[in-house]
Amino acid sequence: MDNTTDSSTIDSVESTEAFLKSHGIAFHNLRHEVTPTNEKMKEVVSFSGEHSKYMLAKQLFLHDKKKKENLFLVCAGVDTVIDLKILSKHLKVGSGNLRAAPADDLTKFLGCR
Repeated sequence: MDNTTDSSTIDSVESTEAFLKSHGIAFHNLRHEVTPTNEKMKEVVSFSGEHSKYMLAKQLFLHDKKKKENLFLVCAGVDTVIDLKILSKHLKVGSGNLRAAPADDLTKFLGCR
């Protein structure tokens, strides 16, 4: 496992941990190398021992293309197929308007890349 991180990642990890702790949310960190795809993440990351029941998750940072200020962070199991048409209806976003948010917004609002 690669434990190297840049300072912006550390700030993001520390602020996330602080938020979770302040809200009494239990968590366990598993640091790993950057994985560009879910398939690669499944190769690199595994849970064992007391954490063997855990599952990998993926996050989608989305926005409404008509109302770009409407942002959504969707978390799901790594193998979950997400139907954007159904998700659009659930989030009350016009049909076909749900899109990946720009990378700059990811940094601006969530402090990560």
